[in-house]
Amino acid sequence: DARLHAIPPYDRYIGRRDLWALSRVVVAMDRAAPAAQNRFLLFGGCLRALPAKPAHLLTCFARPLWGAPYAVHRDLLTSRNDPPAGPAAGDDDDESMNSLVSRRLGSALDDNVVFAVINGIYAADTRVLSSRAVATPLWQAERSTGSVLLGLLLPLEGRPSDPDGGLEAASMHLFRGGMQTLTDQLAERLANSPNGLAVAEPSSDGNSGDRGGGFSIGFEGGAQIRADYLVSALPEVQLGSLLESWATASPLSPPLPRLVYKGASMAVAQSGFGFFVPRAASREAKALEAVFDSCMLPEQGGRADISRFAVMLGGTHFRDTLGDPATILQADLLRHAMDTMRRVLGVSKEPVLAAAHVQRQCIPVYPVGYIDMLEKVDQWLMCGFGGRLSVMGAAYGGQSIPSWNCLP
Repeated sequence: DARLHAIPPYDRYIGRRDLWALSRVVVAMDRAAPAAQNRFLLFGGCLRALPAKPAHLLTCFARPLWGAPYAVHRDLLTSRNDPPAGPAAGDDDDESMNSLVSRRLGSALDDNVVFAVINGIYAADTRVLSSRAVATPLWQAERSTGSVLLGLLLPLEGRPSDPDGGLEAASMHLFRGGMQTLTDQLAERLANSPNGLAVAEPSSDGNSGDRGGGFSIGFEGGAQIRADYLVSALPEVQLGSLLESWATASPLSPPLPRLVYKGASMAVAQSGFGFFVPRAASREAKALEAVFDSCMLPEQGGRADISRFAVMLGGTHFRDTLGDPATILQADLLRHAMDTMRRVLGVSKEPVLAAAHVQRQCIPVYPVGYIDMLEKVDQWLMCGFGGRLSVMGAAYGGQSIPSWNCLP
């Protein structure tokens, strides 16, 4: 019944109906794999291991987590305290990630760990992002019990679960050929469907909606089609201005240089998911995270004697540290990425392949009050279009292929 469609994770399609035959193009990462177990923080100029599971907090003494015992003590022994009133609090009892974590667990945990991981995913500061949107389990746990940790340990009504089962052995599901696999499969399915229509990009001024009788979509060359039901996958920057109650910040444009080095031994030496950058080091480092692609998805490299890495740059400090996203040169992005590899991983040789470009306005911002905003847009779509217009995409539910819980 929802008009705001956040497509469930593709692994659930595989387990249930495999609608687009995705199982043949998806690779599952086992929870015991190095990329699932090993994640690092860039702290004090060195890589420090993050605990792979909550129990490791008792045995992991990496410097960024020295404050973990205090955070546990603070959360479990501090009585319920309400979020502060003001700009950081929303009408729906929402608050920023920074506010929630600092209030219950202490600001050091946010600065050293939570900011690093969340910034690496959303390219945005925890002081801006909605805790209800990007960390739903934490928000629900604290609101239900007054304690983040106690709430996570207790069974709570309404907590999301895996309806398919059998997928818990996998930490992550990845497309063998990259994210474009999904849209390619969709286009192929539409082309082969008896009631599907594969078309080119519509004209920017050729679309109109009749709230009483459907939609007319115009295309370059004058062709038009009519539809009773319309699902819009237009980017937020194109569609957002038309949506009532939609008032988020402009989507972010993080560069993602990819570097390929000669020698598979480098991938073995850097065994893990990659590393994240805490708040204190984020401006100087210029990088949000680095992902060890060869360890994450070795199948993409085939049998080649290479090691692959991806470095996400910029984020909230893009203009301050890198310059204007619209004019920055690929050579400068690659130079910053290779400098990160040299300083952090000690890789001084030149890559055999390198590519970089700015992913323009590709990551939406999920501010405090975001869930409230979605609900108002949903009501507007239903009342104004009788349920015949739906919107989908990362801006309306979460990153990548989102589930209703936005935190990966």
